[in-house]
Formats: sequence, structure tokens, C-alpha cells
Amino acid sequence: RVPMQGHVVWISDVKVDSDARYAVSGSIDGMLRVWDLRSQSCVRTMQGKWSDVKCIAVHWDTGRVISGAGGGALHLWDIGSARLAHTLRSTGQKRDMNCISADWSTGRALSGSAAGELVMWDLDQLECLDVWQAHEAQVKCMSMVEGGC
Repeated sequence: RVPMQGHVVWISDVKVDSDARYAVSGSIDGMLRVWDLRSQSCVRTMQGKWSDVKCIAVHWDTGRVISGAGGGALHLWDIGSARLAHTLRSTGQKRDMNCISADWSTGRALSGSAAGELVMWDLDQLECLDVWQAHEAQVKCMSMVEGGC
């Protein structure tokens, strides 16, 4: 085994495709990296203007990645071009997005924030649909049921 290197600081989230061929990692260094697991190499690097990537969700069929960051924003990326496609802003408290789960079949995503909020997103219309104050403390993990929202 050879460790893959690329991120400067700790990795906050990793998603692997169903064939275990590719992975996407997000890091507090502000970068998303796409890895070819067979060659153990980084094949794409995506970086925005913010300081961290807290969480990611990947749609492998379309090559779309959502990353959650500070300030209540989500970033929608295109893996093929390695470019930021859109930034979505929450109407909530503008706190870090700690976790995200996407139901790509319905075009919806749900994120959890450091302010204890759950935020529902429309990935087709590229907007925040609703914000719920779900907890007094931060939401660190959650999951959507496919086709459930």
C-alpha cells in the first residue's frame, strides 16, 4: 500500500463510487480532489475562495459534487471541468455546513449546520427551500432516504 498524498491538512469527508474506482475527498485546506484509486493518483483538483470543505455529496453518473463550507453556503461542482458551477446560500444563520445528504433522483439535498439547523435545498432550481431550527447544538451527521423528500 502506498498512501495517496495531496491535501495539506486533514480530510473532512470522502466519497467512493460503487465500483471503488474513484473517490472524491474534501479537506479543511479548501480543496476537493478526485482520486483514481487504481493508479493511486489525484486526477482533478477543485478549489474555491473559502477556507474549508466540511462535507460532500457526489452524483457519480452526472459528475456533480456538492460541498458544504462555512457561512451557510453549498457549492455545486462539475468534476469533468473541475469548475465551480454554482454557489447556493442558506437563508438561515450563515453557520458552517457540517454534513450533507442528497437525493439526486428528486433534486433535493439536506444539510446540517453548526447552528443546529437543517436546510432543504432544491438542486435543480439552485435555491434554499426551507430552514428548520432542529437542534440547540450543531448537526454533525444525518441522512436522507432516497425518494423520501
